[in-house]
Amino acid sequence: MSARKARYPADMIACWASMCNLAYEYRESDDVLTALRKAIFAIRNHGICVYNFQADVVGSSAEVDVDFLTYAQEQPLRHVTFHAFTLGAPCFTGVADFAQHLVTSLDEKHMSLIGTGVTIRRIVRASIENITPAEDRDKVAAELERIKTGFWDFNVFDVVGFFLRIEDVAM
Repeated sequence: MSARKARYPADMIACWASMCNLAYEYRESDDVLTALRKAIFAIRNHGICVYNFQADVVGSSAEVDVDFLTYAQEQPLRHVTFHAFTLGAPCFTGVADFAQHLVTSLDEKHMSLIGTGVTIRRIVRASIENITPAEDRDKVAAELERIKTGFWDFNVFDVVGFFLRIEDVAM
C-alpha cells in the first residue's frame, strides 16, 4: 500500500479490503487503525480466525494488531526438524517466523484506539520455560543461539547477530 496514492488514510485499508472482496463500513474520516479495526471485525464475522501478534492493552488496541498488515503478508517458515519450508500469512495461520517477529516487536509503535481495553488471554497449553531480562545481552544471545537463523524478506537472517547489534534493547 502506498500512502502517496491514498486520498484519505482510511483509503489504504479500503483498497486492501476491496482486493479481498471484504465489505465493511467505510468512512473517509476514519484513521488507519479505526478502518483496520472495522475490516478485521468483518473478517472475524465471516468466521475466520485472525491472530494478533503485536497487542497493546491501551484502549481497544488489543483488538487490532497494529502490525496486522505485516503479519497479513506471506512469510516463509522453516520446520525445525525437517527444514521444509511452509508459506503462510501469520495473522491467519497463527505462526510467525521468529526473525520477522523479533524485528517487528522491537519497532516502537505510538498509536492506540479509543476504547475500554481488552483482556489478553493466555495461550492454551503454552508454558514459559525461561525468562531472560533483555538487558542481559549475553544471556539473551545464548538463548537466541538455539534458533540461530530465521527469515526476513525471504532471506536468511542472523538472529543473534541482529540482537547483538541493537543499541538499546531494554527500554
